[in-house]
Amino acid sequence: MADFEGEGVHLAQLEEGQYFKQLDDITTDLISSLDSTLNICNTLKGRHAQFKAYIQAKSPPTIQNPGGDLGMVAEGLEEKIVDLNHYRLQAESLRSKVRSAANLVRNVANYARYKVDISRLQVFWS
Repeated sequence: MADFEGEGVHLAQLEEGQYFKQLDDITTDLISSLDSTLNICNTLKGRHAQFKAYIQAKSPPTIQNPGGDLGMVAEGLEEKIVDLNHYRLQAESLRSKVRSAANLVRNVANYARYKVDISRLQVFWS
């Protein structure tokens, strides 16, 4: 936190900056992981649709439901895709909040430094 007396402002700003950088890195890694998982789910969903079409094309016309419960797999994948998109939006929101907080702390620290510099000038000119 910023010390409005002027001592330790720079050190506190570095510590806060490092903390926010770590949080930003973590949320960025999370978003990257979610993107990768979304890509995998979309690929699986596409391959599943191809497989289901292949099974239906190769099945004799007398079979009512070729492939059994393949539709449930597609539904499950679609639900996971929706969930992952939701989590990605939450992670992006969190990263935005972390960056805003980092900017706020940086501005407060800069203000504290500016205030200290002004008070030193006032003492010097007195």
